Amino acid sequence: MRTVSQSTPLLSVVIPTRNRAECAVSAVRSLLSIPSERLQIVVHDNSDNQRLHDSIQPLLHDARVVYRLVQERLDMICNFERATRFATGRFVTYLGDDDGINPEIMEAIAWADALGIDAVTATTPARYRWPDLQYHYYKNQLSGTLTLSAFTGQVSYPSPEEEMFKCARSGGLSYGSLPKVYYGAVRRDRLDCVKQRTGKYFPGPSPDLAGAVAVAEFVERPVAIDYPLFVPGCSARSGAGMGAAKRHIGRLEDQPFLPADSVAAWSDLVPRFWSGPTIWAEDVVQALTAVGRSDILREFNAPKVHARCMALHPQWWRLTLPNLLPACRETGIGPLRGLGSFAYHYGETWLARVRALVLNVCRITSDSGIIRDLATIEEGVEALTGHLQESGWCLKDHLKTSSESRHAA
Repeated sequence: MRTVSQSTPLLSVVIPTRNRAECAVSAVRSLLSIPSERLQIVVHDNSDNQRLHDSIQPLLHDARVVYRLVQERLDMICNFERATRFATGRFVTYLGDDDGINPEIMEAIAWADALGIDAVTATTPARYRWPDLQYHYYKNQLSGTLTLSAFTGQVSYPSPEEEMFKCARSGGLSYGSLPKVYYGAVRRDRLDCVKQRTGKYFPGPSPDLAGAVAVAEFVERPVAIDYPLFVPGCSARSGAGMGAAKRHIGRLEDQPFLPADSVAAWSDLVPRFWSGPTIWAEDVVQALTAVGRSDILREFNAPKVHARCMALHPQWWRLTLPNLLPACRETGIGPLRGLGSFAYHYGETWLARVRALVLNVCRITSDSGIIRDLATIEEGVEALTGHLQESGWCLKDHLKTSSESRHAA
């Protein structure tokens, strides 16, 4: 058990980064605008140049910023693992270097800490696209924008166990309301439990879903809030940006940011190539294996993963289709049921793609829920804060109502 003192930060925001100085400096500036001395910002820089090192120097006068430069090439998991060593807060959250945070996060974490909550998860109805982002279909029509979707402010208390099963049944294609370390915050001692059990904080090929699934095994009291506490950013050279441009794909062996041990341990349940669906799916498989939850792993939806791969990446069919029936057998699914499920999810994926395309075209055409001409994540977060204030939103009111309702119950 970690010792907590009066000087311990309430929240550590950890930013592992590499060769994206312009995004990272803006992200740190945005975080420093949060008026709280209980915030710690950890920047772990694995760049092969000095750009971020030089640019961030004026910000290091603020004692809340911890900066470390390690120029030895690290894989993505190692960068996250090493960054975690410097996080001293009671709660920890991880950000991409192009992401932002709503300043109300400190109120949410303080409320959770007082109630003994283990993890705070939030939805992401606000998303920022950097000016350099080019979509495959929409080109630059969403570049430099903050897009806003509907949210309710509702506070709920999901079961981590149920959410782990839901995630496995989706084939790792949905977070659901899992406790999250990325776009969510978790008590540091819960993270330490993952490390003690598995030897890593992130037992998988990428930190996103591997971290969520693993920590869910040790979280007892999570809360989920339908509110934009986090602002996912999407820049051209991020994973999300490459996905938007249809460049988030390739041979596993050609991705230097993937940990070698995770690539070597790649399961038979997931097609063996790098893409969004395969990485998330393998995150679930490896994390569940590491924490010893084979019972949940038996619920893993292999046909859905393969269907998604065929719909999104048909050029990789030689690695996808031959793997389908062996993967089904691995989880106890017969060939007829496996093929039927594959066909269903293949159609479902195409329908979802068409629906998303139509909705996005309608949004772009009508300009509904879009704030434009935002040059940095700082401006994106400021735009979100202004929108919330103008619309009369106050997270503190929803948290208070939730506390009163639970107390009455």
